[in-house]
Amino acid sequence: MCLYVRRACLLSAVQDLKIFSVVVGSFSVQANAEGLQSTLKSRGYDAQIAYNSSNQMYRVVAGTFDIKTDAVRSRNELRSEYPDAWLLFNQK
Repeated sequence: MCLYVRRACLLSAVQDLKIFSVVVGSFSVQANAEGLQSTLKSRGYDAQIAYNSSNQMYRVVAGTFDIKTDAVRSRNELRSEYPDAWLLFNQK
């Protein structure tokens, strides 16, 4: 199994991200990120938006986890609908 983890050192306006987060979308327009966040929330996910100021992208996080295996499991489940879902490693 190949695991791809992207690292992010600077996330602004996000305080609740744990070590591993599942990102299902990344947008340059905040309103687009908010639309996906709303969709995910309506489906029961605790979705958040993480702004990455280094590349000015709004990342939509479907779930955030302390344990990597839990994050991988969630990412794999979400890939049925969001095939490009990936893990964000949050260096605290």
